Amino acid sequence: MTEGGAIWSAGGLTPLYERYMIGGQLPVVVLSSKLGERTSLMASVILGIRLHCPTYPKESVLQQDSWLLGGGTIHRELDILAFAVPGGRKDASLGRLFSGLTPRSDGIFDLELAVALPDLLPNSSEGSEFHFEVHDLSSIHTLCVSNRMIKARFSREGSAFHVLAPQGGCLVRGTDLPIPEGAHIEAQKTMVARRFEISGPDAEDALSSHLESCMDLFVADLNRLVMAHVMLASKAFPVTTPVYDRNTFDYMYIALRGADKERVGTHRITANLMKCMLNAGCQSGDDNEVVQSYLSGEREVDPALAFLHSAKGFLHGGLPSYALLQLVIAVEIATTRYVHAKLLSKGVSKSKLADYERDITLAQMLNVYLVALTPKAKRPSGALLGMMNRGRELRNEFMHHGELSASKQEIGRLLEAAREYIGILAVTV
Repeated sequence: MTEGGAIWSAGGLTPLYERYMIGGQLPVVVLSSKLGERTSLMASVILGIRLHCPTYPKESVLQQDSWLLGGGTIHRELDILAFAVPGGRKDASLGRLFSGLTPRSDGIFDLELAVALPDLLPNSSEGSEFHFEVHDLSSIHTLCVSNRMIKARFSREGSAFHVLAPQGGCLVRGTDLPIPEGAHIEAQKTMVARRFEISGPDAEDALSSHLESCMDLFVADLNRLVMAHVMLASKAFPVTTPVYDRNTFDYMYIALRGADKERVGTHRITANLMKCMLNAGCQSGDDNEVVQSYLSGEREVDPALAFLHSAKGFLHGGLPSYALLQLVIAVEIATTRYVHAKLLSKGVSKSKLADYERDITLAQMLNVYLVALTPKAKRPSGALLGMMNRGRELRNEFMHHGELSASKQEIGRLLEAAREYIGILAVTV
């Protein structure tokens, strides 16, 4: 069936291809100078869509490979794990996590992490459940992927729960219970799971020592998975999130197994409790005024700090090369702003500065102009300037050769140094 130049599959009304054309040309869209107005040569066509619900076999093919994606697991809606502030301590009265699990004879626990992506990746030739092998420098590991997961929300004895399960009537893992009748069913987008081996004298020690690094490795794998799909330029896959980081997700699911292979503990962990809180709290009047001043245009967001924020997201998302580019952009913006302000204060005309602006490189500003224009007592330290130069050199290497010779840890140190450097320049101007 065709409608308005779009081709639709019969029955499911699934858009296969859409292009509205005028005389063989794509429509020209004219943006009005008034915010919020748009004019075009044709009006938007709005269609009513009934989404197609796939059917699935009763048994999941991931039953042997994923505790979280291969069968149903029950989770309390209001219970979640979160990381304490650095240096925080936990009182013994709060008990130990997964206290019923003991390590294997080699001191190892099997950990599985799973998360619902904000995107729906395409099914593979294997169907709606499939595997990918991921190769890195030290290992080959498996990602389990499912496009048939649901959340079934229900209440029992006044408490709220949900079952995470493959759609198709699977039982809750470890029981003979079906998904409760009358539960509210929510289809999930693509869910991905990966397993790790972690060590510790008990489950909580093992998680405390290794969980955060496992989450970072998992997010890095997710970014590789999504980027691999983005590279399939011949296909219009609906990948709308260019990069993931820990804060992309409200929480991750955890499954943990020790010596007893029949006993698996489950929970959820959030990297940022603000993503899961139900009580929003209240801003002070001063904070409200600051927010309003940005919205009204009285204040402008500092682009250098915005790029630093972006760099932090890329770093946590397992993309240190992107983080490097963003942090060096931030350094260059802040340095250019500082050097220009100092030159203008020394009597250099705006027109002359504009004429020679392109000839002044970041290296010259860091190593010559900034040093010459700033009293030593107010100047960033030699060590800090050295780190900014290191970032610049790594950026150039990556831009020219497509290779990054720095570790994620070094990029993290450069990011913190860049934040300190930009702060010093802001105060000194």
